[in-house]
Amino acid sequence: MHHDHTAGIGQLHVRISQAICILVLVYGKVCDILPSALSVNGESLLPLEHKFDNPRPENSLIPPPRFCSLNNLPTAFVKILPIPMSKTMAEVRDDYPAVSMYNEIPFIDEMEHVADTHKDDLDYLKSLLDKHEIPAAVCIKLIHIHFHLNEGEILAFREFSAPPYGMIPFLAPMKPQDNTPVYGCHYLVNDAGDLQAFEYTTAKGEVNLAAYPAFVSEFCKAVTQRGIERKFGLTIKSGAARHGNWIELDYPEKRATFLLPAHIPIPTSEHLMQRTTKTQFFSAKNELGSTSHSHTEHYHNGQREELTEPPVNGVTTKNGLSLTGMPLQPGTAFHNVVSAISLAA
Repeated sequence: MHHDHTAGIGQLHVRISQAICILVLVYGKVCDILPSALSVNGESLLPLEHKFDNPRPENSLIPPPRFCSLNNLPTAFVKILPIPMSKTMAEVRDDYPAVSMYNEIPFIDEMEHVADTHKDDLDYLKSLLDKHEIPAAVCIKLIHIHFHLNEGEILAFREFSAPPYGMIPFLAPMKPQDNTPVYGCHYLVNDAGDLQAFEYTTAKGEVNLAAYPAFVSEFCKAVTQRGIERKFGLTIKSGAARHGNWIELDYPEKRATFLLPAHIPIPTSEHLMQRTTKTQFFSAKNELGSTSHSHTEHYHNGQREELTEPPVNGVTTKNGLSLTGMPLQPGTAFHNVVSAISLAA
């Protein structure tokens, strides 16, 4: 009988512990939903903050609830408070990130082989686009930057007219308080596990990523678990860049990059070598009809005798329009586009 009595007490303790756990979970849910449930015309009937009737011991490890009154709750609820639940859904953040975070992103010349080295990761992220039926204007982006920002700056696309070649997207620093509305276009997964815009555009896109919360959460989770936060992100294509094939070229004097329509020939020289890195990747469903987007940089395969100083990669205007030290021929399509940009920028 003594043995049975002891076993009965043990079972009772187990059931009490189980009941307490259930109460803790229920209370956690109550604290989350009660303020919105008990409201009139948007005003909560519960105080946002409430002190304990009996102050907790100074060494208590149990945090207070975020809201809702404790006056009319059972004592067990007051003494045993839930541990805050971890965030389960990633958010889309279109606010401006710290310049220090932006400047830590790798430069484009460090990312040449990433798409090949992490092909499995890239293919998985592309599959998520199809799984969640994300519009074709959204694609995977190779995370990179071209120039550092200064405090108070963001990087945003504007568009310049270059007849007869249409509008040319121009990505350059700007002050966010310039009374020009901007919209997130390039996103990475930040340290909080959210989808953070890090580059912007003045041409509003047709896709709102916040309308796809399940995709955003699964994408951010996959990127974080695979440790590729500074390798792959997302792009929302808009404006002129929404259609057609484009080549990124740098404009160092403006700390800028412009998109050149791919059908316009880039000048060549026996001394000038070209390296191209693909920077945008579409899902399998959208790949055939998609645009192409890559970055092209130039470098000399040997020092030319007539050069008095090492050439700067990209387009420069010193001593006339040049591409990495090579003078541009007036009247060519490339010269005409670059000339229009230099006048507008």
